[in-house]
Amino acid sequence: MYKKSLKSSKIFNLLSFILLTATIDGYAQPSHFDPSDPAYSHVSFFLEYDTLHTNIPRPYSATRHYGPFMRYLIDPQMTIRYNIEGGESEDIRLQPLVDEAATYWNEILGSYGLTILPLSAGGGIPNLIIRTVPNSYFSDTDTLAITYEAGYRFLRYLNSQYSFITSSGIYIRQTRDISRVNLQQLETNFGTNDRTVLLENLTYTFLLHEFGHAVGLSHPRVMSNPMRFYPPPRERWHIFEELGVASLETIQDRPEPALMENSIFGLLQTFYLYNQQQYQHLARHMIHLSNGERRWIQNMVSCSRRYPPEIRAKNQ
Repeated sequence: MYKKSLKSSKIFNLLSFILLTATIDGYAQPSHFDPSDPAYSHVSFFLEYDTLHTNIPRPYSATRHYGPFMRYLIDPQMTIRYNIEGGESEDIRLQPLVDEAATYWNEILGSYGLTILPLSAGGGIPNLIIRTVPNSYFSDTDTLAITYEAGYRFLRYLNSQYSFITSSGIYIRQTRDISRVNLQQLETNFGTNDRTVLLENLTYTFLLHEFGHAVGLSHPRVMSNPMRFYPPPRERWHIFEELGVASLETIQDRPEPALMENSIFGLLQTFYLYNQQQYQHLARHMIHLSNGERRWIQNMVSCSRRYPPEIRAKNQ
């Protein structure tokens, strides 16, 4: 799924055209885990906007924009409401799941220059707001959340149009419809019919994914996605080398699912199938970055390096 035009705005740029998490009922879910699918062996990421149109673009650096601390702020009582097909609903409180997702990311990036913590833990000024926003803000009915990373060049414009967009942050729709098909898939994936547990797991998954956008990761390039991602594969391989990361095509014989897959229901199904050989059902700890994504973002989070155009040209 890709970012559509924001109301009357035509803002759409390569730095952040892939920022949202979308659950698409019509998404073609795999019938089995296919390691040849490029979604499981590639990483897509943002580039610094001020280098985007130069011969020496640079990967997005979270520490350049957030500083050494990402301080997030969320109302402890904030909830997302899931409306279940048939008339029932379930409210899921966000803060515990945000804290859990942030803890995971802090363990990944804390020793690489970026500490992620709630504002209450360290004071200061929040630089990542997490809040619910009216469903009408989204251009479709499926999108669960949209993330604007620190440094996103249209934040000032968005704030002038929407009073609830105040800074970089994860903006979550207030309510989301859940079909019986969605619910049945979650029951199969997690091996329980406890609706609260299922929807908490779903919420945790999309929050984990959205934090990935906040630090600079995009959706992996897949053939089914109509958008073209930057950089093309050969350039991407070179940037891996610049950051000391091997080409993801050779990292492992059995590549893992990508957390940044652009359909949350598709992602959960893939994690379920990937782990089915060892475990009957998914558990929350099985939902995580692939080894390639983890290695890439650890090298990218404080990146200040560019790659020279003569090497870039050689790889085309």
